[in-house]
Amino acid sequence: MIGDLAVGLMPGHELAAILECPHCGGELAQQGFRCKREGCGTPFRSLLGIPDLRIAQQAAVAYEQDWRLACSLADAYSGASFQDLVEALWQGRLSQETVSREHAEMRIGQIKRARLKHAQDLADTGWLGKLLRKDAGARVLDLGCGPGGFLLAADRRFGSAAGIDISMAWLVVCRKHLESEGISALLVCACAERIPFKRDTFDLVMAFDALEHVADRDRMVHEAHRVARPDGIVVCTTPNRFSLSGEPHHKIWGVGLLPRAWMPVYVRWRTGQDYRFTFLLSIFDIRRLFARHFADGCRIVVPELWGEDIQHFSPVKQFAARIYNAVIRLRLGRGALTLVAPFFRIVARKEAAGH
Repeated sequence: MIGDLAVGLMPGHELAAILECPHCGGELAQQGFRCKREGCGTPFRSLLGIPDLRIAQQAAVAYEQDWRLACSLADAYSGASFQDLVEALWQGRLSQETVSREHAEMRIGQIKRARLKHAQDLADTGWLGKLLRKDAGARVLDLGCGPGGFLLAADRRFGSAAGIDISMAWLVVCRKHLESEGISALLVCACAERIPFKRDTFDLVMAFDALEHVADRDRMVHEAHRVARPDGIVVCTTPNRFSLSGEPHHKIWGVGLLPRAWMPVYVRWRTGQDYRFTFLLSIFDIRRLFARHFADGCRIVVPELWGEDIQHFSPVKQFAARIYNAVIRLRLGRGALTLVAPFFRIVARKEAAGH
């Protein structure tokens, strides 16, 4: 629990001691966020106790634009609620025209439902809970933690938790979310392609709907493998490129069936939105990607659509979703729909020590 330390404040947090410089891998000072390695010494800025350890690279977020939005949220932080900050963030994104209003409203709804969904996933009978061993000291890392729904649900399941996100604005919102619930987690602004933690650190590394948005998927999976402990688990969820349903971010059909070079043009024509940092993966792409980094490859699961989400679909889509769930409960049906399922769960286990 928080005690007398604010969420996001590095000194005193159990995981802060294993932070490392994203440039050279050197030890990172907990006061002042400067690399201690001679010859590097890179200083890092911070906001509300959250260090900015992003590296220069192509990214879905414009760093300085995001930093300005984060600073505006930090200015309002003390007198604002979590809901106030969520609304302010999306208003900021709308004013910058980085998202559409429809997308913002959809995401706000998903944020409200996220904690319940993740709590069900992590329960002893949930798909994720069944993968995890009982260990009071287990560590979890959430890649792309956003507003913190998973970190809230994970509080009583793990000994310590960390969340990274490429957006400092989202981390300010996440800090408020955790603080309002009395939950402690280490928050770090960083790239999934260069995770600023020492190797062999986490029992579970998870990334919900992040794999398709990073600039370098191969590097992200390499990094997830690096920071997982021997025999640790890496879990991802990601939309299926060849899904029969509409593209999940912009709700238009047929995007994944096009050659990749045509996708951004088509999405901009249909919606006016940017599509540079969305890279939908097929089941074949996923298998090749994880086989390069995990000795046993990965297991790909086609899950049912969540009932709470279905309730927010249109009547026609609700009917189709319930038919879909009924079909994939059958082994034959699941096999037939694997190639065109809406999304995948990916589970990979790091080889045990000495293997």
